[in-house]
Order: sequence, then C-alpha cells, then structure tokens
Amino acid sequence: MKNYLYSIVAVSVASSLFRALCPNNVSLKKYFSFLTSAVLLCATVLPISSLVSGIQVGSELFSAVERTEDYNAIWAEQLSSRTQKETERAVLAHICEKFGISDKNVQVSCTFSEEEGGLRLTAVDITLSRGALLKNPRQIESYAEQAFGVPCCVSDGSILTSE
Repeated sequence: MKNYLYSIVAVSVASSLFRALCPNNVSLKKYFSFLTSAVLLCATVLPISSLVSGIQVGSELFSAVERTEDYNAIWAEQLSSRTQKETERAVLAHICEKFGISDKNVQVSCTFSEEEGGLRLTAVDITLSRGALLKNPRQIESYAEQAFGVPCCVSDGSILTSE
C-alpha cells in the first residue's frame, strides 16, 4: 500500500513539474494533461484489480480445502470394497497424476487394519526412484497425509545402516 501511494504521488509531482517547465503551447499542455490523467487512472485501478484477483485466489484455496475433505470421505467409503493391491494401485495412480511422476518411478505400499466393515487404511509408504527423486518428498508426504488422512512416509529406497 505504501508503494502504491508513493507511485501516485510521484506521478502527480512529475506531471506538475513538467507542466510548469513546458512552453506555453496550449495543445501540448492539453495532450500532456490527457496523458497524465490516463497514467494516474491506470495507477489507481491496478491495485484494485490485484485485490479482486487476490480474493478469487483465496476463494479457490477455500474450495480446494472443501474438495479435499470430500475426497477423504469418498476414499474411506471406497476403501472398504477394494483389495490391498487395488488400493495401492489407486494411491499410486493418484500420486503420479498429482505430481506428474511416471508410475515406473514410484512404489506404493499400504498398511491396513481389519475392522467390522472391512479394511481400514492406516499408513502409506511411497518409494521414489530415478526421475521421481527430483520431486520434493516432503511436499508429496504432506499432500498424501492430507489426502488420505493417514501417516505417510516418502523415501528414496536407500537403506541407512548405523554401526
């Protein structure tokens, strides 16, 4: 907001100085007044348009949160009718599509617990290899935890040993 006010004051002062130094040519002063008015109008409208676009972005973020909650409910409902392999393939396909990763570079392992209504997903382990290693594992991990509502671990498949 501070920069916005500075830019309007600077344009106003510069135009006033130029008009004062300008020769007494009426057509030149009219042309310059029109040009100055157009610049001030643009400087005034630009922050308002960015404010409106900021509101639209905020509403999109809110709707994305609602969609994630709906996805969690749908996921929990569909899980009871799927086998372990089908669930792992569905998680793999979803992660690969979301992050633009080839399914050849990702392995998914799901952990389940049995309940009265069927299986319940309790954890997801994702192993990245080759080209998928360039993706941010923490971003994938946090997305999967939010999307599936269970703890998630993303690794590169290496085994660390301590001596």
